[in-house]
Amino acid sequence: MARAVKTARRYNLSAEARRLDSFLQEQLPIWAHLGLVEKGTRVNSPAAKCLRDKHHLRSVGECVRIARRLMYRIHGGDDHYPTVSCHCMDCCHDRNSLGCSHPHKCAAMAAAMLHNLAPKWNPRTPTVDDGLSLTPRRKAQNVDAVAAGMNVLFDPSVTARLPVANLLRVF
Repeated sequence: MARAVKTARRYNLSAEARRLDSFLQEQLPIWAHLGLVEKGTRVNSPAAKCLRDKHHLRSVGECVRIARRLMYRIHGGDDHYPTVSCHCMDCCHDRNSLGCSHPHKCAAMAAAMLHNLAPKWNPRTPTVDDGLSLTPRRKAQNVDAVAAGMNVLFDPSVTARLPVANLLRVF
């Protein structure tokens, strides 16, 4: 991964998209993310090492899942407490199954990593529909038109979706 990031920097590789689909945002890798506001912050802290090695954190979606426990008390879910001995289901699982010594610190680090993403790249940032996408009916008509060899209606949507390779540009 580090070699791929070095190669990307050498050739000035960038990801260009006006809007990102939430599913795409969650699939992107969290380590060496293209949308980091502050590069290289806290990636070698004990909590970050635990997230990498014990929690096997790889994607933004996994980061959201780990950080979500910090919001439970606000939304009336399982009672998570910011202590070493928190007895919520997620912290017990992390301690017992993953060998994490301080699940709350790991969850706080995951939340800080998400906070460090630019709003366009952060799945927790509310998005507004661009109003440019074709309706499901028109998309179905396009599928039929392609099969029949007819003209299709242009889809003006600016929302980027999978695969990630469609976002990459070299200049």
